[in-house]
Amino acid sequence: MSLLPVRLAERLTTEDAAIVDRAVAGMLHAICEQYERERRAFDRIEGDNARTFAWDMREHSWARMAENFEDDADLIMVEEGLTQAVHAGGLIIRPYKLGSQVPLDINLVRLDPSSGIKVGLGERNRQVVEDQLAFDLASAMSAPTEADLEAAYAARELVLGHFGNAAQGRRSVYLGAPRDTLAHGSYWEWVVPLAGEAPPPDPDVLPEPASPGPPDKPYSERAEPDLQLARRRDQRRRDAPS
Repeated sequence: MSLLPVRLAERLTTEDAAIVDRAVAGMLHAICEQYERERRAFDRIEGDNARTFAWDMREHSWARMAENFEDDADLIMVEEGLTQAVHAGGLIIRPYKLGSQVPLDINLVRLDPSSGIKVGLGERNRQVVEDQLAFDLASAMSAPTEADLEAAYAARELVLGHFGNAAQGRRSVYLGAPRDTLAHGSYWEWVVPLAGEAPPPDPDVLPEPASPGPPDKPYSERAEPDLQLARRRDQRRRDAPS
């Protein structure tokens, strides 16, 4: 089943739509998988915080995308400085962590206006959409159809935006075409959800520690637990992609 909105797929060739769909699926899988890995490895005692969590997510999920796309010649990963992008089927898809919690309204979530790259992305999308809409209206012989007015899907630069935190892991993931200004109540030309809140952790993966004895029994009378300790940093290295 395709992850792309119908209107977007209709603007692409069948081949390009399949390429973009593979890119989105691979990026989504990498992000969702890495959220759980980073959540398990997070350790405040070792100095972890919200900023290190976000940075680890960025670096490790990008590495997982590289693994997913290693044998796909149609997908080109580009990293310049702090910018990351996947070129696929004539589109550019950028992964961004947009927040820690599920937004009340994704339409009101704006890309960081202090980032020149993100502002430029939105400006280019807006200009393409305005040009496409003007062309559709000018060439219409009669009243424009709904398809004519859906020029928003002409935007060529997309964002795979995700929300999550160290305590809960992945919260939500969206795909859309951001714009630089608010229009019709949204900072997006269009945006769709790809993944909602992650399910609770599997108890088989993260078992609760066994109690050394009944709660009403004095500690001096409880059996000594068999502890097997491991450094959390070592665990993080094993969890992180190579």
